[in-house]
Amino acid sequence: MPSPEERAASLITDNRYLSLATRDSSGPWVAPINYVVGPDDCLHFYSAVEARHSRALADAADSAVAIFNSQASSEEVDGLQASGRCTAVPPDELETVHSHYFEVNFTSPEERAWWLRPADEFTGDGKWRFYRLSLEEIFVIDFESIENERVDRRVAVDAVEMWRLVPPGVH
Repeated sequence: MPSPEERAASLITDNRYLSLATRDSSGPWVAPINYVVGPDDCLHFYSAVEARHSRALADAADSAVAIFNSQASSEEVDGLQASGRCTAVPPDELETVHSHYFEVNFTSPEERAWWLRPADEFTGDGKWRFYRLSLEEIFVIDFESIENERVDRRVAVDAVEMWRLVPPGVH
């Protein structure tokens, strides 16, 4: 059976969407987010500045995520849950992240051209922001606990080892 780190790396690599949980003065909020891996050991996505989760992240970077294949059967399902910090990409790193995100996420030139937003729209008074999601505590399903005790638990993942197994530039 693959290690927790191998399973977590596969979950990050094989999926394109995560559920992002934030909290603001109105309470908790969760949003489906399209992400890419890298260019460093983190996940990147962009959102409109006016989005509820973007406003929440401007006040507090603490967040949580879940990544899983919603099409998998109950016998095949695996999932990753993590907490971490989600911050706006600083202006001096924006060009690299902007280029990486659109090249990785939209491999077709036609599709990329349709989705591409100018880099200057991600700073200042722009409509969007790129975010860097750094995963700090990562967990996957504990299949042994389910098999032996029929109790749904999680097992911790070594983040350094997991990132070593994740190839850069994937969804």
